[in-house]
Amino acid sequence: HAHGNGAFSLLGYQVARMKNIPFVLTFHTLLTKYTHYFLKGRVLKPKMVEAGLRMFANLCDGIITPSQKMKDELIRYGVKKPIHVIPNFVEKDDKRKIQKNYLHKKVGLQRVVPIILSVGRLGQEKNFKFVIKVFHELVQTDESSHLVIVGHGEDSNHLKKYAAELGLGQRVHFTGKINKKYMPSVYMDATLFVFASVSEVHPLVTLEACAAGLPLIVAKDAAFDGVVIDNHNGYQLPLRKNEFAEKIQLLLKDKQLRKEMGRQSNKIIERNFPPEHLAKMLIDVYDN
Repeated sequence: HAHGNGAFSLLGYQVARMKNIPFVLTFHTLLTKYTHYFLKGRVLKPKMVEAGLRMFANLCDGIITPSQKMKDELIRYGVKKPIHVIPNFVEKDDKRKIQKNYLHKKVGLQRVVPIILSVGRLGQEKNFKFVIKVFHELVQTDESSHLVIVGHGEDSNHLKKYAAELGLGQRVHFTGKINKKYMPSVYMDATLFVFASVSEVHPLVTLEACAAGLPLIVAKDAAFDGVVIDNHNGYQLPLRKNEFAEKIQLLLKDKQLRKEMGRQSNKIIERNFPPEHLAKMLIDVYDN
């Protein structure tokens, strides 16, 4: 069973054939959204990527995707093999290991300051520039909240410069990469979670935010179906900065709404992504 579409998956396929055993592959990434990393997209085109993925997928004995969105993409590419949808999951965090006020302390904020959190690799396709634009819209009427972006990547300096150009240098904080063991404390210390990428398959960051009991505001995209439910535990919105800003403002002002949506986030994790059930689904794929 290999994960992703890189060299190690190809090696796994070769080993499986040498040993005459089944080969299962999980497709985690919309690689057509990443062609700009290869010679700035001048050589490798999305259609070429689609053709390569189609060929590889049709060699597999079993195919797994974390979401219906990825399954639909593979079918559109022309993949003929059966595709099983098995979502990602997160385990509930041990509350005893949570460090109170962890994120506030890390960025030097008083504990009463509301934190709008966004997490991910700082790459062009993750759309953090839009999140900063949304925050710039928000600060026209909000004087207290701060935006904290957790992650590292090639776009880091560009995003810091952009935030400074908008006059947000004191209210937008970039933490860089944070050790995984501290991430539960990061989520638990935030007020709400915002994520604007439309290049996702089934992002773990949204599951982690749900597990921490946060309300979520995300881009309207099939990758978030079943994780972020409109008016239930957050909002899926078109990429319009005023609409994002309005919903953030609503949640910042209405503590009871935030609390109820956070409670629903916990319930969604417990109901839709129980590890035991998803492990059983994986075993069923192996058995068949």
